[in-house]
Amino acid sequence: MRTSKRGRQRPPAEQLRIDIGKMWDAGATQLEIADTLQVSDAAVRFHLQKAGVPASQQHKGHPVIQGKRICVQCRKNKELASYPSPRHAICTSCVREKRTDRRS
Repeated sequence: MRTSKRGRQRPPAEQLRIDIGKMWDAGATQLEIADTLQVSDAAVRFHLQKAGVPASQQHKGHPVIQGKRICVQCRKNKELASYPSPRHAICTSCVREKRTDRRS
């Protein structure tokens, strides 16, 4: 176990896992957690898997309110037709934009 100048504390990864778990239980999405804690979304995914959250539930989107949902990437309120499927949390335009960025 690592020690600091103040004495023994929890390892950084364990504290990060606790913070991720609290935010996940509060209803935050994977990208929101990564943005808030300033870690990669892969790190969030890893810690959620270690905590026992199934991969099928890790990309849950915001709730649907009056037929609209907030895209977790662009944070715009869009109709459900703007998503590839009802289970996606990222809208079609953001998915396309990401594909074109990879090709460049």
